[in-house]
Formats: sequence, structure tokens, C-alpha cells
Amino acid sequence: MKIKALLPLALTAIALASCAGIDNEPTSSKTVSQFMVSALFGKTNEVDFASKFDDTQFVIEDSNNAQVATVTSAMVSGFDTTQAKFAENLTAKVAYSGQNLDLVYVIKAHYMYEDVTAVLHNDKSVEISTVNGASSLTNYSIPDVVSALPEPANAWPVTILSATGFTDKLETLQLNKTVTTLSSSNLGHFTRVVPANSGAMAFENGFLLDSSNYLYGLDASLSGSVSLPSKTAMVVGCAFAKPNTTITSIRLPASAKIGIEAGIASYNLTSLASFVALEGSPYINGAHGTLLWSSSVGKATILIPPALEGFSLTNPFVFEDTTVVGRLDSLYKHTAIPAISLPSTVTSLTSNVSLKDVLQRITLTNSEKVVTVAASTLANFASTIEIKVPASLVNSYQEADGWKTIAANISAI
Repeated sequence: MKIKALLPLALTAIALASCAGIDNEPTSSKTVSQFMVSALFGKTNEVDFASKFDDTQFVIEDSNNAQVATVTSAMVSGFDTTQAKFAENLTAKVAYSGQNLDLVYVIKAHYMYEDVTAVLHNDKSVEISTVNGASSLTNYSIPDVVSALPEPANAWPVTILSATGFTDKLETLQLNKTVTTLSSSNLGHFTRVVPANSGAMAFENGFLLDSSNYLYGLDASLSGSVSLPSKTAMVVGCAFAKPNTTITSIRLPASAKIGIEAGIASYNLTSLASFVALEGSPYINGAHGTLLWSSSVGKATILIPPALEGFSLTNPFVFEDTTVVGRLDSLYKHTAIPAISLPSTVTSLTSNVSLKDVLQRITLTNSEKVVTVAASTLANFASTIEIKVPASLVNSYQEADGWKTIAANISAI
């Protein structure tokens, strides 16, 4: 009985084995490949533009991540580093063990050289993202091309300057004929941007705008009441760096934002008596032609016209701010304002520029606490500066950090 019970089971097993043996095709043709291509340990899949295939960069690994072969150029098809497709995954094929394996590579966009770092773009243009030694430069000319780049990129036009590190030492930035875009936050406050003859970025109706509609300059030909173009997106920090003696008023469209330090160079507009924010602008028109920005923390003076009259030690310029920080940078070289008075909301004072030739007296009206000041700000005041404070706080000011270094200059309002 036991034999009879086992016999059918044996026959079934034999039959199943026979069926399994009918298919003699390799299992690899019906399953995912057991191999993959990857960069050799310590290397990446990034390759230089217009470079030949590097026989030491890629390897083939099995399913256990064990290296089984090195990829050579003879095994590769569809590998093309001359195409203008940067910082994106591209795919070539590797022939190995009867299979076509994917080799994913990326054409490098950034190239560092002794003088600059260049970035290649898909439209066959070049961006300069670093200028070595920028902090010490007084003048810089944007090159037409970066000749150190591999061919043919060494003939592609430089269209963007985004380099950081420039300082207020930079007096002039000479544009090439092809540049269209600058980085507004990385130039000095007093940098004059000079267009190339027949350049892509040029003065248009007296205004120098880049492709982002950032304003970088006003032409000397402008005079009287000047309205900025309605398409102006930003008035950058060096927009007023070019001297002009005939502009009397600047009107800002609703679209225009203002760099927080744009007012530092406004002293170059010697006849300017007012800034005017047009309807729809986020800025507020203040007394005496000033302009204030407003936010959830209050309002603060951002632009002060230099051609103001009537102010003296006994008739100070009164800030209309309601924020806690009193920023004085917009007074730079405003010699018509020898004295200022700050509102009671101000609890700290700051200046990043020298006011030694401007301010003779500062009145602080906060009667509840001592307004704090950093040593770096005090260094921007003349040693003879007079500080007027509420009588109840004179002793506290004279003993406070920072202020105590000029204790003899502090007296009651």
C-alpha cells in the first residue's frame, strides 16, 4: 500500500522536471541584468566638456557590487561630451557579456581657472561666477570669452557676471558687448557700471537696465524730474554711483524695489531734492522728500535726497522711523544734515559707512532704555560728535558699553 501511494508522486515529480527542461533559453534574457555600470570608487560620473572617454573612470559591477570589469572606450557607444547639455544625466551604452548596459554621465558645467570660475550654459553661453582677487580690485573688465575653456566653449560669449567678493574698492565695472545679466548684491556701493559700445546692455533713454530689469545706472544726460521706467524691478546699490548735477527728483514706479543700501551713493546726485514713490508702490513718501520702507516691524528711512536745506544743530533732521534699529547709512556724505534726531522706538544704532564729515550731533529720544551701539558704528562718527539723550539716562549712557568711550560727548537734551 505504501508503494502504490508513492508511485504517483514520483511520476508527478518526473513530469514536472521534464516540463522545466523544455525551455533551454538563458534566464538572463528574461530577467533584469545582473550587471551595472558605475563610477570607480573615489570618482564621479562627471566628465569634462569635449573630453575623450576616460578608460579609468567607470567599472562594471555584478549584483553583489563586486567589480568584474573596467569600462574602456571600445565598449562604449553614444558617449558624446560635445553636446551643450550641462549638469543633467545623459546615457551612453556599454557592451558587456552580450548585453547593452546603461552608462549614466554628466557633463561638468563649472570650470575653475587661475583668474575666474566659469559656468557653461545650455544656450552655449558662459557665466563668470568667481573672479579671483575680487576684493582687492578697483576696476574690472568682463572678458568677451574665457579662453582657457575647452574648445569650442572657449569661443562662447560671456553673458552673465555673478561673481561675489567685490567691495567698495571697485570703482568701475566695464561690460563686454555680450553681457546681459549682473549680480546686484555683489558690486560695490560706488561701482560705476560702464557699457561697451554697441553692447547688449546699454543705456536706454538714460537708464542702464540688465535682462532682469535691475537698474544699474543713470545717464548724465538725465535732468529735472526723472521717472524710472515702469518695468524697473530693482534699484540696486550702485544705481546712483554715476555723478549727475541736474536731476532734481526721482519717481519710482510701483514695480520697483529698492536695495536697502541704494541710498549710500545718492550723494552723487547733488541737485536731487526728492524721492517720490508713485501710486501702488510699497514704499512711503516721507517728509523732506525722503522714502521709507514699511514692514510688519515698522517703517524705516531708506532714501534721503542730498540737496536738502534748512537743517542745523538746532534744527535737526528728524527720522520718521518706527522700527527698533536706527540705520544711518543713507546719510553718507549728506553734508547738509549736520544733526539728526531719532524717535523713541529706536533701541539700537548702526552705520556701516563713515559719517565723520557729516554728523556733528545725534539726539536719541528713547527715555526708557539706553540705545545700544557697536564699536564699529562709533568708529564711523567724528571724535567730537555730540550725543544728546534724556537727562534721566545721561549717567547710564556714560557707563554703557560702547558709549563710555565717548562719555564726555554725552549730555542731556
